[in-house]
Order: sequence, then structure tokens, then C-alpha cells
Amino acid sequence: MNSRNIGTQGEDLAVRHLTQQGLQIMSRNVYSVYGEVDIFAYDPKESELIAVEVKFWNSLVESLEYVITPEKQARMIITLQEFLTHHEVDYRYIRFDVIHIDRSTYKLTHLEGAFDGSSLQ
Repeated sequence: MNSRNIGTQGEDLAVRHLTQQGLQIMSRNVYSVYGEVDIFAYDPKESELIAVEVKFWNSLVESLEYVITPEKQARMIITLQEFLTHHEVDYRYIRFDVIHIDRSTYKLTHLEGAFDGSSLQ
């Protein structure tokens, strides 16, 4: 299985998890000139737009908040800003999450609010 198929498999598992949590999937694999966001989801209860980074790795990650480097955070923020210029979304809050899925056990860990994007609001 190539890395793109592996990534898609991980994102499919993450989408299933997010929809089970009551979130609506708005878009997947959104690219800008600066980067990519794996999943954009919306929480209608909280009026929250959520940008999700999915990591489908063979290793255990102890601290998910450190998985997304400051550079990746900046690229996700810019991609989110571009997304909002092309999509009308009625949101009150923005959240950046990380979902890690261990490829050997399929254990899923979801870190909500992995980094602070409050400067966007």
C-alpha cells in the first residue's frame, strides 16, 4: 500500500470517528499554496469550525500537542483562512485538532484544541 492510500485509510477512520461524535464533514484534503488540512468538520451544537490533522503512524505518540510543529500550525491557519474565503461558514469558534491512529492497533486518540488558533476569531 502506498503512502497516499495509507493516508486515505487513516482519514477514513478519522472521518468515521468525527461523524460518530456528531460532527459534519465539510471537506477533506484542502490545499493552499502554503499547506494542507486533512479534514474540515463542523460542530453544529457549538457552532464550531474544526481543522483536523490526521496522523496514521506505526508508532505510539506520547504528546500529540507536539506533533504539529509551529510551521505546520502556521500552514494550517493560512489554509483555513483560504478555505473561509471560498466557503461560507456560520461559525462562532475555530478549533484545531489532531487525531492519531496507531496503524498496528488502530487505537485512535483525538486531541481537541491541539494548538491555539484564537487569533483568527
